[in-house]
Amino acid sequence: MLLIHGVPEAKDENVTDVVAASLSARCKMADITPACIRTCHRMGKPRDDANPKPRPIVIKFKDVSLRDRIWNAKKTLKGTKITLSEFLTKPRHNAFLVARDYFGVSSCWTRDGCIHIKTIDGSRHKIESLAELQKLQTSHPRSQV
Repeated sequence: MLLIHGVPEAKDENVTDVVAASLSARCKMADITPACIRTCHRMGKPRDDANPKPRPIVIKFKDVSLRDRIWNAKKTLKGTKITLSEFLTKPRHNAFLVARDYFGVSSCWTRDGCIHIKTIDGSRHKIESLAELQKLQTSHPRSQV
């Protein structure tokens, strides 16, 4: 599943139609239609006037290959206020945040639900848990990072 951030929110919107139209137009993929989406909805409670930031939308596609094509086309969203990220489990999301804080934002990314880290020596590591991250931190102390 993917998360799409920054899509303007409207009252009584059809989220599936909004997502399909936004991704189709911005990723330049005419084959993205509401029929391609298995399910999608906004996450969290509706915002109020004090915090008008739109809520992220979680999307599950019917076809994994379409999801991968959209994920690979996320660079086309540069310059817009819309971003894509993977929907991670809470433990993996927490491990990802710790990894980015420790190794740096440009050295950490996710792919297929796994966390990938490039260390200062140029080696790449794939982790799936906070325990694996802690082992990696032990072998790469902050003084080296």
